[in-house]
Amino acid sequence: MRSFRRPSDQRGRSGRQLASARGDGGVALIELAIVLPLLMCLVLGTITGGFALAKKNGLEDAIREGARFGATLKIDDVTVQAQKDAWAEKVMTRIVDFSGGSIATGDLCVALIVSSGSAPAGAGNCFVKDPANTAGDYVVRVRGTASHKLEAFFFSTTLTFDAPVAARYERLGG
Repeated sequence: MRSFRRPSDQRGRSGRQLASARGDGGVALIELAIVLPLLMCLVLGTITGGFALAKKNGLEDAIREGARFGATLKIDDVTVQAQKDAWAEKVMTRIVDFSGGSIATGDLCVALIVSSGSAPAGAGNCFVKDPANTAGDYVVRVRGTASHKLEAFFFSTTLTFDAPVAARYERLGG
């Protein structure tokens, strides 16, 4: 029976030592140079994407809280514009406070209107659709926007988030 023997110059060497002996050691460095930027792109994109999602969730929570607050905040006379303006200012302050200052009042629209039961007509209504079965009722409409820059090493874009909320006004006449 014949046994297989390695050539004498390769006896006892591992695969890596053989690769080094042949001069193939630089391949790993080239592979790293190709893969590392792609890996960094994925990692950075995941991190900034997570921050963007957190900002979007914070915006939605603050707007929803503001709409709830506005729906229960008393106005003595809803036909007096000065009282509606003071009411809107209190709602905006609540939203800014709830968001920890990450939302500016310039990015908010707050309105107390009589619902038409259909889609909103204009900017004074914050472009927010009324809740179901609210025709003829007073409705709180709140809309907020925020932006976040998404970065992924070679790629960058700005995301704009929008949060429209409408709620029936609950404090009329009492």
